[in-house]
Amino acid sequence: MSDPGMKLNIEVTNPEVFEAIVRRVFNEIKEEQKIQLDPWITQNEAMHLLRIKSKSTFLKYRDLKKFKYSKPMESAKYILYERQSILDFIKQGIVEDEG
Repeated sequence: MSDPGMKLNIEVTNPEVFEAIVRRVFNEIKEEQKIQLDPWITQNEAMHLLRIKSKSTFLKYRDLKKFKYSKPMESAKYILYERQSILDFIKQGIVEDEG
């Protein structure tokens, strides 16, 4: 096995083939490791996905039910957001520019 800190120089003559190889290797490693993202994320993670810095903007979208959320405990402070609904919201192109 090679040293993980060792650098490898590769001359790419066909970028499409190289990209296909990298994607295949990544997918095989992902499948092998069974990498799965948690379907429920925190407000900070949701804001990061949306690239929103303003909590008031984020809460406006939440109040408009643009994505799904859950309060698994009685406390209103503990709210989780459904990752897929955030991603779907982004795909819709509804996120407005704050600037």
